[in-house]
Amino acid sequence: MLTIAILGAAFALLFLLAFATKRRFGVLGLGLTAGALLSEYWTNGASSILHEQGVNLTVPPLESVVAIALTLLPVLILFSNGPSYHQKSQRLIGSLLFAAMAFLILFPVLNSIFIIEPNMEATVSAIATYGTNALALLIVLAIGDTALAGGGKHRSKKEHA
Repeated sequence: MLTIAILGAAFALLFLLAFATKRRFGVLGLGLTAGALLSEYWTNGASSILHEQGVNLTVPPLESVVAIALTLLPVLILFSNGPSYHQKSQRLIGSLLFAAMAFLILFPVLNSIFIIEPNMEATVSAIATYGTNALALLIVLAIGDTALAGGGKHRSKKEHA
């Protein structure tokens, strides 16, 4: 049950951060996507550098900690600035989508850190099977939400002349 509690707490923390900062899902979702790419390309190099500097972790593995940090770094920066929601219902939906997306992106790393309980194997298998499709849909929704956020004031035809 500890694994479920830890994963649930991580999901709740991500949800609460997004909800409290009022940031739009689209921007945070695209930040997660960028973080996933950073993690994929830089985890081994950054882990090697940290290991050379004397940082040694076995539980959780250093590579897992670095991967999580690199994935979340762009989002942590975006929490402080960017477009935000004004309605509570939008914040709620956006925060749920963000937490789900972060969970799906971090799932392979989290799955390698924790020992999965036997009663959770079916759930883990379903996430592994359908998670990439769900993640692709969430990325499309993040792009759509970013497009809906707008880019500032629109000038009228008279102002263009």
